Amino acid sequence: MILLDEERRIVEANSATAVMLGVAREAIIGRSVDSFLDADEWRSFDTEWRAFRRLGDFAGERAVVRADGVRVLVQYAAWWTELDSRRLALYVALEVRPRDHPVQLAGSVAHEVQTLSPREREVVGLIALGLRAHEIAGELEIAPSTVRSHTRNAMEKCGARSQAQLVALFCASRLSDPSARQ
Repeated sequence: MILLDEERRIVEANSATAVMLGVAREAIIGRSVDSFLDADEWRSFDTEWRAFRRLGDFAGERAVVRADGVRVLVQYAAWWTELDSRRLALYVALEVRPRDHPVQLAGSVAHEVQTLSPREREVVGLIALGLRAHEIAGELEIAPSTVRSHTRNAMEKCGARSQAQLVALFCASRLSDPSARQ
């Protein structure tokens, strides 16, 4: 997961992104996301970025160059969000694979997320924004243990093995099913 400002600079990245790129997380912050793209991707990404700014959300696939020079394909979902009065683009990697590996998509992610209750979707959406259980509890005026229960139930319903996978499924469903967006 990365957050980009409107100039495509990375303002936040999680440790999974650092591992995927093969660099320290601190070395990612402040860099342009373009610096990690394969040179063949620059022009099309510029066009995509303009469309993304207009549409508000996007899903796609990009060739990314790791620090060791290995090129990987990243399938992602992205949308705009407000955080601390800043408009930021949230990108979540749904799948990462070597550049010449075929895509293997499993079932409809929108269907998996539709089984969540409205409160579970709300909790997962706040997790996707980076809030912790106690922050979500304060926002929703519920107990932190209730937040953890909603998270656990959502993971079970979606078959997610981790909160990161749950967030990825949630993000993908927002893009593949307009009724899932909130």
